[in-house]
Amino acid sequence: TGIDYTHEDLAQNIWTNPGETPGNGVDDDVNGYVDDYYGYDFIGADYLNPQPDSDPIDDNDHGTHVAGIVAAVADNATGIAGVAPGVWLMALKAGDAAGMLTTAAIVEAIHYAAANGAKVVNMSFGGPEFDPLEYEAIAAHPDILFVAAAGNGGEDGVGDDNDIAPFSPAGFTKEWIVDGTTYPALPHITAVAALAPSGSLASFSNYGDESVDLAAPGEAIVSTVPQYADAGSAVAVDGGYQTMFWGFGAEDLSTTAEVYDSIVRAIYDFFGITPAETVDKPLLLVDDDQDGTYTIDGYTFTLPDVSPVYRSALDDAGYQYQVREVANGADGPSATEMDAASAVVWFTGWTFYSDPGTWSLPNLTPTDQSNLISYLNADGKLFLSG
Repeated sequence: TGIDYTHEDLAQNIWTNPGETPGNGVDDDVNGYVDDYYGYDFIGADYLNPQPDSDPIDDNDHGTHVAGIVAAVADNATGIAGVAPGVWLMALKAGDAAGMLTTAAIVEAIHYAAANGAKVVNMSFGGPEFDPLEYEAIAAHPDILFVAAAGNGGEDGVGDDNDIAPFSPAGFTKEWIVDGTTYPALPHITAVAALAPSGSLASFSNYGDESVDLAAPGEAIVSTVPQYADAGSAVAVDGGYQTMFWGFGAEDLSTTAEVYDSIVRAIYDFFGITPAETVDKPLLLVDDDQDGTYTIDGYTFTLPDVSPVYRSALDDAGYQYQVREVANGADGPSATEMDAASAVVWFTGWTFYSDPGTWSLPNLTPTDQSNLISYLNADGKLFLSG
């Protein structure tokens, strides 16, 4: 889905096309792509209406997340360090904003990567159908290592045996016979399964004694995500102080689907809390956005009420929750209040202040900070956003 090539923890390791001058509207290196300085977008925002262009910026977040795992800059006191922080990342976008890919975009991206010197191609996608055009594109470049996801199972969310039900392109590690035509196994593709934090196979991961080559951590992974202008931050922390950082607050996302994904992904995927579990032990929703209109020294400003953003997402997902509103300048919930919840969703909206009327800083009071530390030390689960 592309890469946020401006990301502060990735920019230093982003490949650029030495033969192209960015933004001049000219195909300087005469490779058929105008202004492909950072790579290329072969699909656009909607696979049903492909609109390729020269900007491979990530509009989904999957590509940037994978890019950080591979090559986030090390020793820069920022974010994370990738497993191979010395490599270059070439941004080639074959998936749309919803993560949907097309054969045409995949094939063109493979050929572009090969033509521009790529040594490894990441393919964190796939499907159950054999794609001969994709197979042929990979086969045409035997000097490149293709690393493909083994897959995440079917509609039941449980991993499948790729030896029995092949998944491509990862399944190209085995011979395929389709409509009487034999497609030999490709030796330069590696199929990778996902491991849970415990070191065992993740429940959703496909597997295969013959078709899957290796496994690597693939659950609760901390990595980079796209950074959007004028956005705040959202962070999910569990009692082990594992952290998932998105780089934006849910209240500043552009669509209800993105809001839903940001909030529910933290609660369901990261914390592992199902809606059913919150019937007896509801979430605690802390409304600390200090919404209202304030006037200080003749300057009037309004802080919006962002609580509907969070309520709507949780309601849609079927989660039960209790709301704790924080008054101007007041402390939020105690550690005891938070302990009684299955997890805490605490949002501060657009305010920097605990009392906007007096510009009292910070928005999390010293007591709030102390209570949060106690809560997390007792294995609490916190989604903090603003």
